[in-house]
Amino acid sequence: MPASPGVPFLTIQKAADSAGPGDTVSIMNGTYSERSAGSNVLTVKRSGRPGAPITFTAHPGHSPVIHPVRAWNGISVNGASYITIKNLDVKGNSAALTLAGAERGSKKGDPTFNTNCISIEQNRTTGDLSHHVEVTGNHVHDCAGGGISAIDADHVTIAGNHVYSNSWYTVYATSGISVLTPRDIGGGNSRTYKIRITGNRVHDNETKIKWEKCRCYSDGNGIIIDTLKGDADHPAYGGRTLVADNISYDNGGSGIHSYKSQHVDIVHNTAYMNGRSSRMDRYANIFANDSTDVRLLNNIAYGRPDQPTNSKSRNTDVTYDHNVYFGAAKHQR
Repeated sequence: MPASPGVPFLTIQKAADSAGPGDTVSIMNGTYSERSAGSNVLTVKRSGRPGAPITFTAHPGHSPVIHPVRAWNGISVNGASYITIKNLDVKGNSAALTLAGAERGSKKGDPTFNTNCISIEQNRTTGDLSHHVEVTGNHVHDCAGGGISAIDADHVTIAGNHVYSNSWYTVYATSGISVLTPRDIGGGNSRTYKIRITGNRVHDNETKIKWEKCRCYSDGNGIIIDTLKGDADHPAYGGRTLVADNISYDNGGSGIHSYKSQHVDIVHNTAYMNGRSSRMDRYANIFANDSTDVRLLNNIAYGRPDQPTNSKSRNTDVTYDHNVYFGAAKHQR
């Protein structure tokens, strides 16, 4: 018998495992946590189809909370396509953690200090990639790991979310919103936007624990577009990425930046007083580094004193134009 408001499923996971193209999983009031340590609160593996996504959202008039405590992820879109996540509150467990505890106990393989709020990722068992995923209008906060991340995914829209107070305690160098090594689904055209990061409010994301890879402090950015030029393990991404109309402030790393990436437009954003971390060299508010075919246009950047304005390090075919800079050192590095 299908679920209804009078006879709901007992868990969101049961609903997700029963949903098909065009269905909406309507989540009623309550606080939803993982059923066992190291699992996810919600793992989405079933796909919708073009014009008929599977949607996860709050039931009308309800305010459910997805609350990962010792989960790897609050919500994991795991090799699924045509998925929409909207108007949810994903609240991590950072309020119950401490920096001293993280410095003692944060390590690879333990989700306690590494929990991500929303992760769009590959299914490691089947190899399926996530694509055509929309994450819109959510509150995403207080996760010890990343806020919203898309790894090895394509056709991703992250829009209108409030993303804050994430990444404090993880050893994985995460950020508020991150796109890492996307994969072209159906080919790539550098003139066509396939990834869109628009209209988000992002703040108070900072890494306070050393990244396990280098035993150094890194990232904790508001928004980062990362390694679209490819690397030894990932092909270069051929599609175009739009980062527009976001407000990013008071983050530990940058407000917004492109790193080792290509075919990116960063336009009409406001970033101010980022680079707050005292643990690493200050990042600029909005910039590109080791990137090509990137346009940074019509942005407003309000920097901290002695903060670099932007970066031209290892860039080729990167355009800064019609931006307004205030407060930071007026130079490029």
